[in-house]
Amino acid sequence: AGPLRLTKRSYKVYEPLGVVAVISPWNYPFSLTMSPVVSALFAGNTVVLKPSEVTPLVGVLVGELFDKGCDYADVVEVVTGGGATGSALIGSAVQKVCFTGSVATGKKVMAKAAETLTPVTLELGGKDPMIVLDDADVERAAGGAAWGAFSNSGQTCIAVERAYVHADVYDEFISDPNRPVPYTEAITTGMAIDYMTGNSPMAVSQVVPEIDRYAVTPGQALAYMIGRLEIQRMRADAEMSLGSAFDIKGFHDTVLGSGLMPLPVLDRVVREWVDSRSTAPA
Repeated sequence: AGPLRLTKRSYKVYEPLGVVAVISPWNYPFSLTMSPVVSALFAGNTVVLKPSEVTPLVGVLVGELFDKGCDYADVVEVVTGGGATGSALIGSAVQKVCFTGSVATGKKVMAKAAETLTPVTLELGGKDPMIVLDDADVERAAGGAAWGAFSNSGQTCIAVERAYVHADVYDEFISDPNRPVPYTEAITTGMAIDYMTGNSPMAVSQVVPEIDRYAVTPGQALAYMIGRLEIQRMRADAEMSLGSAFDIKGFHDTVLGSGLMPLPVLDRVVREWVDSRSTAPA
């Protein structure tokens, strides 16, 4: 303070963290690996990469590219393996962890990193509804719903898993020439290397039973995602019916978190939820 400030200087210095662990996903194994790896290198760090056990060879390729194209040896090292390998990497005194994957695994990554107070960056998946308001470009929205649901065969953390359409544009959305169901029914399935293929095989076999549970035909898959849900009206009706007993978290978890369902089921879910709360013992 005072005149002494004239003899002092403050500096802001950016320094590399050191070794950054990158644990990358299987759905975009190249691009979602390169982004954190390159970012870490630009900041002056070295990287240990653990690719998904589903797509390990892509991670090996990334390592080879840096070996051939980088002036410094071993700035990117690759280790392959499953969850145990990832856990060991996180606990190996790295200075930062970058993880892209599921919410469930992300929680495990954070918990393991917390043991050593290692900072983490998490990019996690989740439920991704498409909301179409009454002032939307309905033609673009209808085509975008199908593309958003099936891009990369739906194996995307931001894929359209369901759609909430405003009542005023719902009929137009369904009847649009680019409407989602016919668009989806025209999608062909084949090998990913064929550029005429609209939908390639699933990368992980465990998801196939889940897909079969929701749909029989491609058209039905998207039909299950489209819900005519007037959220505010339903919430208002529930509040009016239940009064002070209205549970916003329960409403959200049960109605908005109900997953994929045919259109008539949505209204029934709301009615059943209200009835269950109305008849529940105090």
